[in-house]
Amino acid sequence: YETAEVTKKNREGLDLWINDAKKQNYQLIIVLIPPKIHHANTNFYGGMRDYLVAKNIRFYDLTEPFAASKKRSEQLYWLNDGHLNNEGNVFVGEFLANTLKN
Repeated sequence: YETAEVTKKNREGLDLWINDAKKQNYQLIIVLIPPKIHHANTNFYGGMRDYLVAKNIRFYDLTEPFAASKKRSEQLYWLNDGHLNNEGNVFVGEFLANTLKN
């Protein structure tokens, strides 16, 4: 991820956001929401996680709680597209609420 040409524009955008957070003095928290077909693949965001760690950015990789939940992708995403369904949004909201309060 850190050096791939295909992720260059994404890294540039992230770096702008990281610099803005520092300049404006707010904490940037990135939530990595996996695509439906990789919802429980805890290696999916490996390179991006390494990049965020190197940049000292707080993040949450949702592949980990999705995998731990043992829920099938159909329980979290709409059948006809890759967006989270109602249950998926509730799952993410509860996860973040419980995680961020600590």
